[in-house]
Amino acid sequence: MDVILTSELKESFRAKVNEIVCRVRSGGPTSVGEMESVKRFSLNLGCSTDVRLTLYSSVVEETYLKSLASFYCAKRPGFKALGVVEYINQCVKAVKKEDVLARCFLIRSSYEQVSESVLRILIHEEKNYLLPFCKKCIDPSDGNDPFSSKKSLSALYDLLGGGEEESWMEDLLTETVSEYADRELKKTSDSSEASSILRILKKAQQTFEMTISGIFGHQPRLIRAVYDGIQANLAALEKPTATEDNAAKIAKRLAKYAAEEIKSMPIDELRRTNNWIAVIYRLCTRQDVFHLSYTRFLQERLLTNIFGTGKQSEIAVREESMLSSLLIKDKNFAFIFNCMRMLNDARRNDSKRAERVQELLVKPYILTAFAWGESRRSSDMGRSSVPFELQSVISHDIDAYSALQNGRKLLFSPEHSGARVRMSVSNKAASFSLLVSLLQMRYLLVMNKMSEWSADELCSQTRTSLEECKRALTPFVQTGLLQETAQHVFNLDPNILALQSGEEKMYDLRYIELGSQQSNPEKNSFFLRGEKSHVLSIEGAVMRLLKELGPLSLDVIISKVSASLGKLSVQRRDIKKVLEKLVEREYVERSEDNCFSFIP
Repeated sequence: MDVILTSELKESFRAKVNEIVCRVRSGGPTSVGEMESVKRFSLNLGCSTDVRLTLYSSVVEETYLKSLASFYCAKRPGFKALGVVEYINQCVKAVKKEDVLARCFLIRSSYEQVSESVLRILIHEEKNYLLPFCKKCIDPSDGNDPFSSKKSLSALYDLLGGGEEESWMEDLLTETVSEYADRELKKTSDSSEASSILRILKKAQQTFEMTISGIFGHQPRLIRAVYDGIQANLAALEKPTATEDNAAKIAKRLAKYAAEEIKSMPIDELRRTNNWIAVIYRLCTRQDVFHLSYTRFLQERLLTNIFGTGKQSEIAVREESMLSSLLIKDKNFAFIFNCMRMLNDARRNDSKRAERVQELLVKPYILTAFAWGESRRSSDMGRSSVPFELQSVISHDIDAYSALQNGRKLLFSPEHSGARVRMSVSNKAASFSLLVSLLQMRYLLVMNKMSEWSADELCSQTRTSLEECKRALTPFVQTGLLQETAQHVFNLDPNILALQSGEEKMYDLRYIELGSQQSNPEKNSFFLRGEKSHVLSIEGAVMRLLKELGPLSLDVIISKVSASLGKLSVQRRDIKKVLEKLVEREYVERSEDNCFSFIP
């Protein structure tokens, strides 16, 4: 049977509870019997009917919480006078102390409310007091060591819930990351360039992820906050201008960086979904543009590896690792699937043996038409570009495939074919290893039988047009391997062989655009062909210049490199791109006043 207490009796109980709790909290002398009397009173009211629970809430719990609020509101100014670090320590002690006291005086259902009350008074209401300290610790701009305050920051985040719920710490981190990236972009002279944008965002992501992991451990909400800060910057930078689609430009450059990182990034990092390529890919808006560019670069890498001497198994593992990090559930399966089909095509054909045909080693690769962008190719297209020595081999393979696959047609693809050849002179020890298209190979084979290399004679011997001949030989002239001594008359430049030293490198001189349905004579720039031509000559000239003369401005470097490589038709943007790559590879350092110096 429930007992209805009078108002006077309730006030008497409240006063007694408040007096005992305040004495215990402030460290005054209290007997065990007094503490047990409050606990028994709480248990008696809290273990039966709704009426008793209501009495418990109004007489004991409410009194306890008012006493708690009054005590810590009075203590708060004294805690703040000790400094932020000590303030956080006092908050930790207060939470632990109230957790013990709640168990001494209250029933289980009140414990969480007590903890929330302490945190509200000491942490949430003092957000503006704690924010500057936290921001200063996690922002690396001022040269602060964030790990010097690791204990305090970690304890504070635990008080905020330790990542179980969203808190103002995530909002602070997002804002700090965004401001940091914005400041770093303003320091660069070419802040509108996609390469600079991605370099800064990469630095921001890696810097803050390392800081967060070192201080707080693995906290998904904080990592997500870092990405939100990067996304805020990226969204602003992707806004289109009157002349450019910045989002597409950034996506294309990101695909280019992905192609470079696959070669050098550790495999374990390639697999991680938080490697910087995968993170920015998920945040960028033009993923469709990234897919097209990445696919084209993947085709190029796979075809180049066919002619290379590297370990194919390691190459395949690297490609698979990057693709696994790029996978987004229910969003980009088609893109990943097509890339994996191309990778499996190349890997499946690796086991085949090369056959010797008239002193040439021939190894056919059968590729999936749809994945490689060849579904509309005519069966006769490109046959005129194939050397005579190979035409019988190709016809034999087509017929054999048709017989084996119940009449399915195998189409020949000059875009995805080529040859590895060595270019040398009889009285010179040095030589060049070249990767060329089949039409270029056809001209080279004819050149071996001719004393003078005129375009007219080459066209006559190969039954091709003058336009095809000039287009095929243009990369050789651009790189200085051939020089045009008279109109449409070519000769080997003997000086180019003298520049070759050390380990022999392979130069990709194919002029056909990968992923196209036909060759594209408009896209002959060596940078559009993957920067595989005389970019090495520019790198060498830049490095020699910086070693000899020390720090130089961009304009001075461009002027002197252009003068030293005048025959190569070097443009200003070519030198800027080479410098950017040297800075990324940490061979060259760029100062705040935009001067470049060699890193010994």
